[in-house]
Amino acid sequence: MRARSLLMCLGAVSLCGLLGCGADTPPERPEDESPELVREATPERFAEQAYARGREAEGKGDYARAQEAYREAQSHVPGFRDTDARLEALEAIVAARREYEQAKTEGILGDEQMALLEVHYANALRQGGPGLRNLHGARILLERAARRAPNDPRVRLALALVDEERGDLSAAVARCEDAAAAESAEAHYQAAFLYRTCLEGDGPDPNKALEHARKAVELASPPQPHYYELLALCHYDLGELDAAIEALNEACRLSDDPRYRKRLDAYVYERDGPAPDSADDAMPGEDMPGEDMPGEDMPGDDDLPGDDTPADDDLPGDDLPGDDTPADDTPAGDDTPGDDLPGDDTPGDDTPGDDLPGDDLPGDDLPGD
Repeated sequence: MRARSLLMCLGAVSLCGLLGCGADTPPERPEDESPELVREATPERFAEQAYARGREAEGKGDYARAQEAYREAQSHVPGFRDTDARLEALEAIVAARREYEQAKTEGILGDEQMALLEVHYANALRQGGPGLRNLHGARILLERAARRAPNDPRVRLALALVDEERGDLSAAVARCEDAAAAESAEAHYQAAFLYRTCLEGDGPDPNKALEHARKAVELASPPQPHYYELLALCHYDLGELDAAIEALNEACRLSDDPRYRKRLDAYVYERDGPAPDSADDAMPGEDMPGEDMPGEDMPGDDDLPGDDTPADDDLPGDDLPGDDTPADDTPAGDDTPGDDLPGDDTPGDDTPGDDLPGDDLPGDDLPGD
């Protein structure tokens, strides 16, 4: 009897083996291979995670780690989001900080040279872009530079640009006037721009703007096409169209940047009307968008690396307030500013202070200090 039961059990086992009992129940999938995770394991997902780590590192001032994270994001998805721009801004900040810290450690540079390094570092912080721009840190550096070299117009002008971006246009004008007294072409250029567009106090002063624009053109060596463009705009504001065209002709002679020719064509059209062989609807400037502000890069940093020339912006139409002056071939430091400077719109409602928008890295300590 026991033998028969044993044979029956063995038969059942054999039958299960033959029929594949349990074959329809797959082995349990490891947790890390669940369909949900497998579905999320895409290059975009990995790039997003690396990008988030980079933003977190930025916020802590750990720029080396942020660079590493953004490069990882790009290894998954080339050009992911704004990683190119962020890496470029981080490289400028890290390089300027490295040079500055090395000079502080060695202690062999004089006050004027250290002040210029502080201006350069401040310039990198000021132009850092979203999440990196640190106007408060830039001002701390520039105040140190002012103590080292109180009479250097480049330091005063750098402080003026920070005041301008923080929305304190009255202080910016005063600093530009102070720097212009030292016969600085860059300071006269910035003063002309501010007097032309300033919306504080009594508002724009086109006559003072023209006075400073003329002085900037006179002092600039070598001549700068964007200085002539700003001179043209100042003449235009006063209804002096012939003088504006003359200045733009000079800008076109100095540079083949198409924006100068485009603006010149618009002014000539306004004065003379369409050419005899042109179509009635071919007026240049009809669809030209409003203009931006000049002066983003630190004037006077001609001997310092890292002041990039900005991308070209579209030209304005007939209403010219707020033009920016272009500068693809401008020496470092004389570039035209980005779109986020005060002046394109009415200056910010906030009273200038340490906590203004734009002070993205708060606190008295500089990143890396």
